[in-house]
Amino acid sequence: MRGRRETLDSMEGKSKDSKSAVTEKDIRTRAYEIYIERGGSDGRALSDWLQAEGELKKSAAKAASRAKKEKKNLHPRNEV
Repeated sequence: MRGRRETLDSMEGKSKDSKSAVTEKDIRTRAYEIYIERGGSDGRALSDWLQAEGELKKSAAKAASRAKKEKKNLHPRNEV
């Protein structure tokens, strides 16, 4: 049976969007936090990984949307 660390290490490099603001290290760290939060029981590494990836990508998308809105508000179109 593979250990948690080996499982997470084997997932490295499998992110679909390598240009995403969310790094694999970020996902690994969050997945480990999820693992700890639920008591450290083995057997849910993929579930933890996918949950972490989803949370982080959703958060990054919200931040990007906010930044876009703020930029738009800083540079309003000149109306003639």
